[in-house]
Amino acid sequence: MISQNDEYFLEIIKRGGLSKASESLFISQPSLTKRMRSLEKQLGVSLFQRDTKPLKLNAAGEVYRQYLERMVAAEKDLGNKLQEAASDKQGILRIGIPPLFGQAFLPDIIPGFHATYPLVRLELTEANGTALQRAVAENRIDLAFVHMPIMDVHVDYEAFSEEHILLAANHNTLPAGLPITEKDGSRRCPMRFELLSDFLYILPREGQMLYRYSVGFLTNRHITPNVLVNCGHTITALNLAAKTANSATFIPEYLMQEIPTRVRNRLTFFYLDGPELKWDFCALFSNEYAPGIYAQEMLRMVRETRWGTSGQTP
Repeated sequence: MISQNDEYFLEIIKRGGLSKASESLFISQPSLTKRMRSLEKQLGVSLFQRDTKPLKLNAAGEVYRQYLERMVAAEKDLGNKLQEAASDKQGILRIGIPPLFGQAFLPDIIPGFHATYPLVRLELTEANGTALQRAVAENRIDLAFVHMPIMDVHVDYEAFSEEHILLAANHNTLPAGLPITEKDGSRRCPMRFELLSDFLYILPREGQMLYRYSVGFLTNRHITPNVLVNCGHTITALNLAAKTANSATFIPEYLMQEIPTRVRNRLTFFYLDGPELKWDFCALFSNEYAPGIYAQEMLRMVRETRWGTSGQTP
């Protein structure tokens, strides 16, 4: 717990000086100055640049400010978790997920969670992976479900299943000489890399993680894609590929079950043998605060579904 002097220190920073802080705290300015001298003596360092107006923190004061703000946030988080533990299965769980991924993932998780915790209110944030990493780091959401890589150093993660990214191509106008073979009764086929340059590509939008993976795969094989359009919604891209001669697009394999039959029947799906077209699905949580009871329960439920089987594609 932070001390009263610590609270006074934070109030000085918030109000921008001793005078306004003393007014908001209802103590005299000399008393507040004495409090700060006592705090500095306790810490063994000076916290302020006293030769400047308005009063400013020195380097040590800035370090201590950051420390106290983390402590305040941690105390608030602890209080929330204690209330959660004593609430008899009542509370709030804030989760985040990219919209397209949520289309496949949430129906497998939310109904079971609600059946077990009917009084826990779920708050859903839909955004791209980068925004969700930032939201977890800033403690605006408790859990996020995204795909690797994880770039924010303020989050931890638990990796679950490894998934494939497939190439979906219009099968009525495939390049000549393409080997078409069946795999487990599906239209999922292997492909020779040299044929990839013949396609007209419908690529994801720049900034999407799927774009990074698919373009990275082509670039590493010295293929400059002939791009028809960049499309942010994968189902729309699939519809375009189904109706455009010699076209192709990239899709996460988890979307196979979501593709309308009339679209799927016009496409052939290729496994391309490259590490760039495999990604791990994972859950993100803050590295400053342990996941709460309901977050831990949701993670446990995910482990028990098709998404939690490490090394297998859902």
